[in-house]
Amino acid sequence: MRLFISYAHDDEETVRAIVDLLRVGGHEPWFDAWLLPGQDWQAELLKAIQGCKAFVYMLSPRAVESAWCQWEFGKAVQMGKKVLPVLLEAGTPLPAVLGRTQFVDFSMPPGDMRYARATAQLMGGLTRVAVTVDEEDLPPTPDP
Repeated sequence: MRLFISYAHDDEETVRAIVDLLRVGGHEPWFDAWLLPGQDWQAELLKAIQGCKAFVYMLSPRAVESAWCQWEFGKAVQMGKKVLPVLLEAGTPLPAVLGRTQFVDFSMPPGDMRYARATAQLMGGLTRVAVTVDEEDLPPTPDP
């Protein structure tokens, strides 16, 4: 499944590990670390969101506060994309619109026994229960 990965750049190391899991699981994750020099990155983000089957929102305090993550999330919702929230850091204040949506919890270190369970939940969530968010429920999307 083609996926768009939304994340804060400070979380890139953790996100890359999860992206590797997604690839091994047969998915096609896309995130902006693969942008090439000279590309119009905003146009490429929009194209990648349009082309994805699901939007994976990597949640940390930095991602929730990021105007760009909010913009990406808003665009995905406007396009009717399925959303799968992934918690990267315990205590992250979830966006209100996702308040009742079950998330995958990757807030523990990779060696933790719960990491395997989170991996299984991520794969299952992508194939079965990623949710569509109603655009009316979104707060105003900032223009970064």
